[in-house]
Amino acid sequence: QVDPTANILSRLRSPGASVNVNYTEVFILMQDGTEVAARFLLKDSDLDLAFVLPFQDDDSNSDDVIFSKVPEMVKDDEYPMILDEVVSIGKLKQTLYRQSTLRRGSVNAVISKPRQYFVIENTIPGTPVFDKKGKWLGVVVYKMFGSRPSEIVTLPSQDILEIAEQVRTR
Repeated sequence: QVDPTANILSRLRSPGASVNVNYTEVFILMQDGTEVAARFLLKDSDLDLAFVLPFQDDDSNSDDVIFSKVPEMVKDDEYPMILDEVVSIGKLKQTLYRQSTLRRGSVNAVISKPRQYFVIENTIPGTPVFDKKGKWLGVVVYKMFGSRPSEIVTLPSQDILEIAEQVRTR
């Protein structure tokens, strides 16, 4: 969740309470458990999406950090249909040593307007989703209603890369 303000406010019992969230540190958690310092390039609270860039400093071993390439994506005419099988890849919590997990699910709904979304069962926000051929379908995000998360949906990979290209050109 990019902006946890709504989640925090929903847990407070004071109706007039206010919350300010300030990020002081941002890290990218790598597969081997190391953390790479980063900074926000863009936070889109409406799409519950953030783009980060690792810091390049002299003290870190940033040359040793290798990021995976963007996987092959599904094309517009290959979008899944209801009941198609998909998988999402995530991580367990720190108490379970952040081991990788694979969750099987199926498409419950395809939303086309006003924005393309997939409603997929058994997913966790922040995880990538792949179709049965291993092509990248999208990332699981919260669908925001006003400033509050209302549903969990999958934002298509084409939309994510389009936004990433806009960030890159800034």
